[in-house]
Amino acid sequence: MQVKVLWFGRPKASPYEGEVETYRRRVFRRWPAEDVPLRPVSGGRDNDPRRALAREADAVRRHLVD
Repeated sequence: MQVKVLWFGRPKASPYEGEVETYRRRVFRRWPAEDVPLRPVSGGRDNDPRRALAREADAVRRHLVD
């Protein structure tokens, strides 16, 4: 089994980065894992949040098929 950790945003931009890093270390020791940062939709959630979420969901689906 391989674990893919998909996330949107910039590294170190979250106040939860410490907890996320702890999780990564724990998962990566046990299973082969890939950390996959995804680019958030530009123009984003302020203009049309449903469209932005749909486009981000498509990006996640593309990575799940691989």
